[in-house]
Amino acid sequence: MADVIVFGATDLAEMVAYYLCHDAGHRVMAFTVDGAYLKESRLSDRPVVPFEELTVAYSPDRFKLLVAMGYRRVNRLRSQKYCEVRAAGYQLVSYVSTRAAVASNVPIGENCIILEHNHVQPYARIGSNVVMLSGNLVSHHTSIGDDCFLAGGCAIGGRVTLGRGCFVGLNATIRNSITVGDHCVVGAGAVLLESSGAGAVYRAAPARRLDITSHTMDDL
Repeated sequence: MADVIVFGATDLAEMVAYYLCHDAGHRVMAFTVDGAYLKESRLSDRPVVPFEELTVAYSPDRFKLLVAMGYRRVNRLRSQKYCEVRAAGYQLVSYVSTRAAVASNVPIGENCIILEHNHVQPYARIGSNVVMLSGNLVSHHTSIGDDCFLAGGCAIGGRVTLGRGCFVGLNATIRNSITVGDHCVVGAGAVLLESSGAGAVYRAAPARRLDITSHTMDDL
C-alpha cells in the first residue's frame, strides 16, 4: 500500500484513482496537472495541485505517482509527462487489475495501467507507460512497446512486436507474427494483416447509414 498522486484530471485519471483505492489498496492523496491546464481545484474530493508545485506539499520521498493520461499526439504527451515525473524524483507505480489474467512470467514496466478482463498470455512482455483498457488479448511471445495505448477489446496475435507509442483502437485486430512500427495508429475495428513501418495509420471502413424503408432485412 502506498500514498499515490495521480497525474491527470480527466475521466481516465478519476477512474484509475478509484481502482487504485478500491482494488489495489493504495491511498490516492491528490491529482496533479500542469498549472496551465488546472481548471478545478478538486476532483473526487481530492485536491488538484499544479505539477510545478507538487514537490512542496507532496515530497518524492513519501509519495509515489501514476501518470493516467490518454493517447494525445499518438501517446507522445503521456510519454513526455512520464519522463518529467521521473526527472522530479518520483517513483512510479503500476496498476494491474485483480480481474486481469496476466501470466506469471510476463514482465510489466513501471507506470502501466492494465484494467479488468485483459488476458496476457505467457512469454508476452509489457513495456513501461502502457495503458490497456478493459478486455484486450495480448497473445504469447508478443511485445508491447513503451508508451502504447490499447483502447479495449483489441486482439493481438502471438509473436507480434508492437512498437513504441502505438495506439490500437476499440476491437482492432493485429494478426500473429508481424511487426508494427513506432507511433502507428490502428483504428477502431481495423484488421492489420501485415507488418508496418513507423507512423502508419490504419482505419476500418466506417458503417453506412441505410434507409430501412428501402431495404428488406435480407439486404442487411
